[in-house]
Amino acid sequence: MKDSLDSVLIAGGGTLGAQSALQFALHGKQVAIYGRSEESIARAEQRVERFRTPYINDTDFDEEAVATAIDSIEYTTEISRAGDVDLVFECVAETTEAKTAIYKALRPHLRPETVVATNSSTVLPSQLAPLLAFEAQFVAIHFANEIWKRPAAEIMGHPGTDASVFDQAQAFAAQVGMVPLPIYKERSGYILNSLLIPFVESALELWGAGVSDPKTIDKTWEIVMDSLGPFKVLDVIGMRTVYAVLKSREAKGVPGTGELAQVVMRDYIEQGRLGVEAGAGFYDYDDQGQAIVD
Repeated sequence: MKDSLDSVLIAGGGTLGAQSALQFALHGKQVAIYGRSEESIARAEQRVERFRTPYINDTDFDEEAVATAIDSIEYTTEISRAGDVDLVFECVAETTEAKTAIYKALRPHLRPETVVATNSSTVLPSQLAPLLAFEAQFVAIHFANEIWKRPAAEIMGHPGTDASVFDQAQAFAAQVGMVPLPIYKERSGYILNSLLIPFVESALELWGAGVSDPKTIDKTWEIVMDSLGPFKVLDVIGMRTVYAVLKSREAKGVPGTGELAQVVMRDYIEQGRLGVEAGAGFYDYDDQGQAIVD
């Protein structure tokens, strides 16, 4: 077992993948982002660049350090790079189809000692581990969005995860400036989403039932609790995830969620209102990522 996981291939350059790449690079890790096409690579580069200003404004890293870290990140369409790194960090779309496809593609290239981690927020490690040849090397390392502000790293194994890999994952999280939060028993939603999902689902239910509008629901919560309202939280999470949550609840037979999912797709996702990352979601956002409230 290596003392330190120093080289990382991030599979998927979406919002979390791009943030993670910059976070890891700033803390001295050798980082590459894998994308399936040159187009996906270009999008990943744009996302990483978008995080330049927040990291300069909101962290102790200066412009030079952030620029150096961004320049150090490599981009590749070669999945075989998975055989050259200590850690493969999977950040593809939160669907069973996308995750199954990436693990099947990774499998022939992984060495027995390579640690593989998913950043999934809903799929259990035990559901994905059988897709790999070396199941003991598989673990979940889950981050929330805006990791430079919210450095939580939930670490969860599956029954076959080697204890040393669980320890390596916690050590890695600490090395890249995150706070490791060990989870000792598999649970969909981990700790954070087990607490958060009922909160935001209640807000979506109020909205979907026509009880009130998102901004009034938020204002009610913020006046009393002095913390972000649920729809501002959903903007941080991102509309794609909101849509996935609603579709999941629709599949479970929860009334009204299918119709609400259609609203989110039509009025938000298809309009480019993807949340804070896009500058617009339930709210519009200024250049500092602050909600513009009437």
